[in-house]
Amino acid sequence: MSVPSGEVERTVGHISTIPIDEGRMLRVDGHLVAVFHLRGGGVRATQPWCPHRRGPLADGLVGGTTLVCPLHARTFSLDGGEAGPGEVGIRIYRARVDDDGAILLTLPVDGSLPACSDSVPADAPPGPQAAAAPFAGERPGQGEGSD
Repeated sequence: MSVPSGEVERTVGHISTIPIDEGRMLRVDGHLVAVFHLRGGGVRATQPWCPHRRGPLADGLVGGTTLVCPLHARTFSLDGGEAGPGEVGIRIYRARVDDDGAILLTLPVDGSLPACSDSVPADAPPGPQAAAAPFAGERPGQGEGSD
């Protein structure tokens, strides 16, 4: 698969680590993304936090290509990021699974990920994944790169 000019693919994990119809928060180049394993075998990747109340999107419910925020049941399309009428959508990142099961995410060459992907909000509720996620318990100023 060809990567557009100005973008690069990064491996963020293996498909076997995400159960079907579930999501996980994963790190890529120091940023968090929510990655979802769809029933048909595909993957989708989004910004990590709901734009409404910053709920952890990886803990949301997945049905087909629809994601439901775990805090207030806001719905988003995992294909384009669109939300319900009158709601703010979410950022979607191109993702795919290679022949070996690696999840590849397409990012800008400069590595920047917009849409509040840099840190766990201080007021973010702990989700059911907190114990299993590679960033469990981190808050801004903790974890990678902190003193």
